[in-house]
Amino acid sequence: MVVAIIGLGEILRDFGLGSAAVQARELTRSQRDNLFWINTGLGALVGLTVALIAPLIAQFYGEPRLTSVAQVLAVGFLLNGMTAQYRANLSRDLRFGMVTLSDVVPAALALATAAVLAAFGFGYWALVAQQLAQATFGLVMSAAFGRWIPGRPRRTPGMGGFIRYGSNLFGVAVLNYLTRNVDSVVVGAQFGATQLGFYNRAYELVTHSINRVNLPLTRVAVPVLAKLQDDDTRHRDYLVTGQKVLLLVTLPLLGVGGALAYPLIAIVLGNDWLGSAPIVQILAVGAAADVAAYAVHWYALSKGLTDVYLRINLALAPVRIAGILVGALWGTLGVAAGFTLGSIVMWIVALIWMGRAAAAPSSALFFAALRSMCLNGAAALAAYFGVRALAIGNVWLEVAVGIGVYALVWSALVFAIRPLRRDVVQATSVRRYFRS
Repeated sequence: MVVAIIGLGEILRDFGLGSAAVQARELTRSQRDNLFWINTGLGALVGLTVALIAPLIAQFYGEPRLTSVAQVLAVGFLLNGMTAQYRANLSRDLRFGMVTLSDVVPAALALATAAVLAAFGFGYWALVAQQLAQATFGLVMSAAFGRWIPGRPRRTPGMGGFIRYGSNLFGVAVLNYLTRNVDSVVVGAQFGATQLGFYNRAYELVTHSINRVNLPLTRVAVPVLAKLQDDDTRHRDYLVTGQKVLLLVTLPLLGVGGALAYPLIAIVLGNDWLGSAPIVQILAVGAAADVAAYAVHWYALSKGLTDVYLRINLALAPVRIAGILVGALWGTLGVAAGFTLGSIVMWIVALIWMGRAAAAPSSALFFAALRSMCLNGAAALAAYFGVRALAIGNVWLEVAVGIGVYALVWSALVFAIRPLRRDVVQATSVRRYFRS
């Protein structure tokens, strides 16, 4: 339950107003001050709501201790609200080193805090303290780097645009959160706790691996693209190149993870979790489409098109849900296949929609992603069937051989096929875009 509250905190971190500040062509001191107080007020409101309903949360889970846990964690919503505009200001000024430090250092200090408390026998309160410590240290560091003290709120022209941008983006985040939990609900309700455990562990393995790349790149890509929103040619070039960088890093992770799911899970989790392996293989395909769809996300945020983006997500959410429900007729693997098919359809339709509604470079983005998918798909199939054909019998050797086969096939295809080679060269030359 602590994790669930933390997850809610991530969804409600800045209500989309941080991204609104980053994207704005102009941001006055008065507007920034107002956004700070709006974020702070919303954070306080959500925190107060969580504190008030804490007894109901505890009653629902049948755990009285959750009342005090939820009430203490509620403070984190206020702290995150106060931090939002400091972080947005750093991103807007392209001070990514400071943004990274304000993520890494508070996380390390919070972990140390939790370790000390756990050593002194504080139990689950160590985890609670870790979350509040991270939020507190994050606020202090972001404010120190930002070097501005918010003035009092005042009536200021142009605030409506920020509110609309943020509310649309907040709607997208909530909708995405809900649709991405339907599969777990269906598996748990229809197939029981064991299958739900296999499914959730597979989902975590796939999503956590790509989120470690997607989220940091998004924090860089959106502010940079926002600076170029009025220069269509450079914006297009940076967007396509950014997608190629993302694909170059994440798709090999997904390819190796899918091809070698059985030996990797045996090593990392043990043989008892091998039921997650086929689910990982299916979800990895859908995750590749989700990675490719990040370019649509970047385009919408950097161009201020969150209204179009919200309409796209509202229209396509039923597609994913329908895929999951139909797939459930074939069991847990069917749910994974339905989720994956929904992701692929949503990516393609979102590209077409954004291209027609807002002149996004849909064709360039689609074919760049398709080339990368074919490249990594071929390497993954070679690694999978190569390991099976050799029948090695040792999971460590299977992983080593599989990675070797994957790298060999991947490199050979890049060397032999000019468009693939051009994509890799462009992605690895990304530094020149920042110098220009």
